Amino acid sequence: MKIETYVLPAYWASYLLNGDASGYEDVELKEIKDFCEDLGPCIDVTDEEEFSWWNDANNLGGSVATFHFQVLKGKMKKWYALNAEGDIVYVGEHKDSESADSVITNPVWLVDEDSAKDWLVSLSVYSQQHGWGIAK
Repeated sequence: MKIETYVLPAYWASYLLNGDASGYEDVELKEIKDFCEDLGPCIDVTDEEEFSWWNDANNLGGSVATFHFQVLKGKMKKWYALNAEGDIVYVGEHKDSESADSVITNPVWLVDEDSAKDWLVSLSVYSQQHGWGIAK
């Protein structure tokens, strides 16, 4: 089993380990859920807490602990491709590029959703800097 380790606010422990949302503000629960969206289950937290000016979830100082999350195999990602006609097309949810590549014929490039977003943002910034006038 593969494990990922994060330094997080210590008070997140009751929610991450036990699912106990009592006492949390809605904004706090959203922050926890957003951070953990792509993680597997939290399987352990250290008993020791310490003060830190940072943590892996936000830039707020406070009491932190070390949390351990199980890495889930085979997580599905959304995949996009650029076809020969220059269109960006949604390929579907697949575990990896090989399985995504099997559903589209001769893509120019094939990337997961996060990489596609980063690429499009970079292209937009570059085009604005050079006056290309690409529509948003």
